[in-house]
Amino acid sequence: MQRTLVVLLVVLASGLVFAGGAVADGSGMAGNSEHVVECEYPVEVEDATGETVTLAEEPERIVVTAPNAAQHMWEIGAQDRVVGMPVTQYTGYLDGRENKTNVVNTDGTPDVEQIVALDPDLVLVPNVNDEQVVQSLREAGITVYYYPLVNDLDAMTQEVENVGLLAGEFRSAADVAAQTRAISDRIAEATADEENPRVYYEFFGFTAGSDTLESDLITRAGGTNIATQADQTGYFELSEETIIQENPEWLILQEGAPIPDSEAVQQSTAVQQDQIVRVDSNLISQHGPRNVQPLTNMAEAFHSGALADVNLESVGTENSAQCAIAVDESATGDDGEAGNDSSTDGAMGDDGESDDTMGDDEQGNGESTDEESADDSGPGFTVVAVAAAVAVVSLLARRR
Repeated sequence: MQRTLVVLLVVLASGLVFAGGAVADGSGMAGNSEHVVECEYPVEVEDATGETVTLAEEPERIVVTAPNAAQHMWEIGAQDRVVGMPVTQYTGYLDGRENKTNVVNTDGTPDVEQIVALDPDLVLVPNVNDEQVVQSLREAGITVYYYPLVNDLDAMTQEVENVGLLAGEFRSAADVAAQTRAISDRIAEATADEENPRVYYEFFGFTAGSDTLESDLITRAGGTNIATQADQTGYFELSEETIIQENPEWLILQEGAPIPDSEAVQQSTAVQQDQIVRVDSNLISQHGPRNVQPLTNMAEAFHSGALADVNLESVGTENSAQCAIAVDESATGDDGEAGNDSSTDGAMGDDGESDDTMGDDEQGNGESTDEESADDSGPGFTVVAVAAAVAVVSLLARRR
């Protein structure tokens, strides 16, 4: 049973590695001010199936089939056009999601019939969903973009830009991606001369090894993930012997989860010195711009001295990619305003307000903790509930 679970978790986390989505001319997003993207419709983006997804005009009805894609839409200001999404505890932190149609079954898999009934102009399907969902939707005449595997911050920001281009929110998406990269870079610069502490990430008896988003965030926060010392990738149980040998200095736990009742963890430097960081399980496991919350939370815990005078909220978006139409109008002055194009409006979001969700972490009761989400966010389960292997696999799949 244990071996089966390990295999399932590794498959879930690793999957098949596809090439990143291509934009316009087939090149990946460079994410800097010298990179210019044609944002005027029709737009084309290659997805993980090798399909060139083409949209002739801005989509008015968008469906997303997993929580991470929903987060992308909220962060780039396209949430008003989302008509269907997973309305579960794993999207509870997204304001307004209760007004959307739930498009997933009780096990978290997409309800194809419900999606088709919504008559969407675009469906965003993350890699955590089976590719058969994509084929079924395409056979029904629906335009679908299938995400490639996303297991680090760089891949995540590229996907934000890709879906931003499809959704007609590229300038906003490029700014969000640039800000995310800038925060990560600022942390790296501030901690460059610091010694990286040993870190153990624990998720109901499992950990995240190399080739996982969680491990990438730990590394970017200036920590050394002890799970990478094991000869495994993805998600697995780390042996007591490895934990004892590596003796983690910091322990990363989900909000509300107890400290593991194992001698290896209990006797570790992390527990003995009460060096524990609690993170919102949705924000560390779902790839999206809000990954910066657990990232900054961990970095400020690991390297409090180095980051004491660093204002991570002040980073700008100077290195964001630009829309070609905006560059052309700025140069020619045809309409007297730079970048006044309806297909790229919305850099501040549909409601005309800028997104201020990044960098708002709060500290709580002697332990580092992410910003509290909506009342029904958070893990959405208890330790007692996670007693079987299948349950853990299901949780990992649905929260992404």
